[in-house]
Amino acid sequence: MFSRFRFPSLLFLGVATCLVILFLAVPKIPGMAQNITQATIVEILDSDRVFIQDRIARVNTTAQLGQQVRTEQARAGLRFNNQAMIRLGRNASFIVGSRCVQLRRGQAVVSGGVRGCVGSIVAVTRGTLYTLEVDEQQQGQVRVLQGEVDLFNVENPDLPPVRVRAWQKVGVTPSGTLTDIEMITPRELGQLLTGPMFEGFDVPLPMTDNRDTVARPPASTTPPSGSSDLISRVCQNVVETYKRNLQNILAQSWNPPRPPSRGIWVTRLSYDLHRDGRVSNIQVLESSGFAPLDQSAIAHVQTLQNQFRPFPECYTRDTMAITHRFQLRYH
Repeated sequence: MFSRFRFPSLLFLGVATCLVILFLAVPKIPGMAQNITQATIVEILDSDRVFIQDRIARVNTTAQLGQQVRTEQARAGLRFNNQAMIRLGRNASFIVGSRCVQLRRGQAVVSGGVRGCVGSIVAVTRGTLYTLEVDEQQQGQVRVLQGEVDLFNVENPDLPPVRVRAWQKVGVTPSGTLTDIEMITPRELGQLLTGPMFEGFDVPLPMTDNRDTVARPPASTTPPSGSSDLISRVCQNVVETYKRNLQNILAQSWNPPRPPSRGIWVTRLSYDLHRDGRVSNIQVLESSGFAPLDQSAIAHVQTLQNQFRPFPECYTRDTMAITHRFQLRYH
């Protein structure tokens, strides 16, 4: 006969056994949990049809862990609590999750240290910019634009991860099966970078700080004959976005002196940005008429190396010419 003192011990043993079994069944995903607990809306485009838990949301509204964010005829940008970001296309939705950000439908662009999920597939990132897509038939797709992504199947942990590199894509069936890895064509890349997931957004996506973690497109991605003009246009778009992001960073951290009177004060500078973050050849193209303000703008540009982000992958020159307009409204 079991005593009342032995029963808790047997119960504990049974629970411990179950936990061991569950632990062994968990797929070997590096650092299973991620430090994602909330996502805050930083930008809404096209209309106000953005919802959190089916309640209309505004800029600065925050979705908490486990809550759903969805769009109708609107696009949205959200920043996670670890400073990574996600952009949602129209008619898209995702769940804020501790294991991953679960895309339920539509299209999303993910930048920074955030794992995305399509069905049972988890994307573990390596300094990455990538897209997720789920259509009405629950067919999914992962496209990597920068860095690398390792894809794990949480429902079949015995399967080895599949690594997808820059300029590569892979499909995901509703059952969680991965299709063959394919190259992103130059035309597809051009349509993506000039399409609704990138055009019109003002809040910049975070960029990878460590250039060594960013994979350059492999040799097999060399564009076919006749597509060089398209690639050039796409790269130009990427570089212009890079410049806008860089200028936004400078504008947000600038602490100008107080001008002598009310009005709009503008200083326009040009300078050369080097691949290692150095700044040279600073020139004043347009003076504000207030020397301390001009000098403040020049001094602030010289601190750019402390906030530098690596050049876009397609940009091969060692220097980049930049024109920057510093504007101060004093009331």
